[in-house]
Amino acid sequence: MQPCRAQGTYQGMQNLSAGFWGWQWAFAVLGIGAQAAAAMPVITALTLCMERHGQSALRIQGAYALTRLNIWLACLGPLLVTGDALLLLSGSGGTGALWAASLTNPAFLPYTTSVASWLAGIFCLLLYTQKHAAPPLPQRAAPNNKACIPDDALRRAQPGLRQHLILVCLAALCFFAARALPYWPFASLPQGMDFSRAATAVLSGAAHNFFAALSPAGAIALLALPVMRSLLPHTPSAIESEQTAARWCALWALAGYVPRCLDRWGVLLGFALRDGALPDWLALQALAQILLTLAIACWGILFGMRAPRRLYWLNGLALGLLAARESLPFLARLF
Repeated sequence: MQPCRAQGTYQGMQNLSAGFWGWQWAFAVLGIGAQAAAAMPVITALTLCMERHGQSALRIQGAYALTRLNIWLACLGPLLVTGDALLLLSGSGGTGALWAASLTNPAFLPYTTSVASWLAGIFCLLLYTQKHAAPPLPQRAAPNNKACIPDDALRRAQPGLRQHLILVCLAALCFFAARALPYWPFASLPQGMDFSRAATAVLSGAAHNFFAALSPAGAIALLALPVMRSLLPHTPSAIESEQTAARWCALWALAGYVPRCLDRWGVLLGFALRDGALPDWLALQALAQILLTLAIACWGILFGMRAPRRLYWLNGLALGLLAARESLPFLARLF
C-alpha cells in the first residue's frame, strides 16, 4: 500500500462517502502495479548485466520488453499520488485555488515531489526506448545447420549498452525517490530528531518497501511473458529461453516479500504468545499474512519447478492473493 494512501485509508476511512471509499479501494489494488513499476528497473538493470553464453539476445530483448511494460505501469504512480492529494483536499474542503496554492506548500511537497520523481523516471525509460530500437530475435540455425549468427556477434551488434544501463539505473533512483519522499517531513523535523536521524529513518523504511516491491514487479513481468512468447518461434530453443525468462521473473517475485513476511510473522507470533487479551487488529493482520504466505508459496513452486507453462496460473493466483490482501481493510469495514 502506498505511503500517502495508507494515512488516508486507515485514518479517514470512516468519513468517506461510499463512492469515494470505493475509489480508494480501487486505488489500493492498483497500488500493486505502482509498486511493481518502482522496482522493475532494478530487474531490468540486472537483466542487462547478466552474462550467460547463448543468452545475449534474450537478455537484450527481455530488458527492452521489461522497459516497455515498466513505462505503462509507472503511469499509475503519478495517478495514485494525485488521488491521495485530492483526497486530502476533499477532506479539508479544498478548492481549486487551494490546490494551486498548495503545490509548494510544505504540507503538499510530499505529493508534488513524488509526482515529479515519477515523471523523471518515466522520462528516463522513454529515453531508453528511443535510443534502443527493438532488438532482432536471435536467428535460428537453418535445417542444414548453416548460417547461425554467433552470440558474440549479437552482443557486439548492440551499441550503447552502458548508456542504456545508466538510464535504467537513473529511472530506478527516481522511482526510489518517489517512494521515499512521501515519508519526508517537509514541514518540520520531528521534535528531538536531527536531519541525519530523519534521513536514516526515511531511507531505511523506503529501502525495505522498495525491496519488497520486487515481488509484484517479478509477478507482473511473468504475467506479461506470454505476450513475448507469441513473438518467438515454437522451437526447442525458444521454449528453453521462455522457461529461463519465466524462472528469472519467478525468482524476484519470490525474493521480494520473503524478509517482510518472516518479520511480520515474528511480530504476530510474539503478540500471540503474550499473556492477556489479544489486540483486535491481530486477526486481520494474521489473515493478511496468510494470504501473503500463500502468494510466496505459489512463486516458490514456480521457481522450484523451473516455471513450466502449465504452472503459469499459479502466478495469477498469487497476484489475486495480493489483491485480496490489499482489500482486507475495506472488506473488514463492509462486514
